[in-house]
Amino acid sequence: MSRNTYFLYVLLYLLTNSYNVFSQEEEKKDLWDTKLSLGTYFYTGNTEKFDLVSDFQLVRKDTIIESNLFFKASYGEVEKIQNKQEFSGGLKFDYRPWSVFSPFVLVSLYNNKFKDIELRISSFLGAKYSFYMTNQSDLSISAAIEYDTERFYESSPNKEKFRLSIRPRILQNIGKNAEFSALCFYQPNLKDFDDYNFVGSIGLSTKLLQKISLKLSYTYDYESMPILETIKKTDTSFITSIVLNF
Repeated sequence: MSRNTYFLYVLLYLLTNSYNVFSQEEEKKDLWDTKLSLGTYFYTGNTEKFDLVSDFQLVRKDTIIESNLFFKASYGEVEKIQNKQEFSGGLKFDYRPWSVFSPFVLVSLYNNKFKDIELRISSFLGAKYSFYMTNQSDLSISAAIEYDTERFYESSPNKEKFRLSIRPRILQNIGKNAEFSALCFYQPNLKDFDDYNFVGSIGLSTKLLQKISLKLSYTYDYESMPILETIKKTDTSFITSIVLNF
C-alpha cells in the first residue's frame, strides 16, 4: 500500500468518525417541546351537557435531565348547572430519560370541589423501566412511592397517606402523522389495599398541519373509597381536542 493510499484511508476514517461525533453532539442538544390543547364535547336534546378541557405541557429534554411542567383544567355543565370543576398540575424531573432505567421525582397539586378535595399535594419518588424504546415506539413501566396530603371542603380532618403508584405506558407512532397512546395508574393505599385509585386512558392523535393535531381520547377514573358517600366512584370522559405544538 502506497503512502498516498494509506493517507487517504486514514483521512477517510477521521472524517467518518468526526461526522459521527458531530452527529451525536447534535442529538444531545437540548430539546424543548410545548403543547397546548383544548377539547370539548356538547350534547343537546333530552339532556344538555357541556364539557371543556384545557391542557398545557412544557418539556425540556436532554440526555441527562428531562423536566416536565404540566397543568390541566376541566369544566362541565348539565342542564346549564355546573357539575364539574377540576384543576391539576405539577413538575417532574427524570434522570437520564433515554436510559433503560430512569429515576424520577414528581410533585403535583389537585383540586376538585365536586369530589370535596380542596387541595391534594402528592409527592412521588420512583423510577421508570423501558422495555423497548425507539423513535417510533416506547413501552415502559414506572413504580413510585407516593405521599399524599389532603385538605377537604366539608370532610374533616385532613388526611395523609402513603400509596404505591404503578404506571404502564405504550406510545406508538403510526406512519408519520399519527400516534397511539395507552396508559394506566394503579395507586393502592399501602395501609389498606382496598383503598385504591385507578385511572386508565387511551388516545389517538393525527396531524392536521405541521404544528396542529387532532386528538381523540377516552379516560376511565375509579376511586374505590370516595371521601363522601354522595360521590360516585367512577368517572368517564371522551374528549375531542385540538393540540398546538410550538
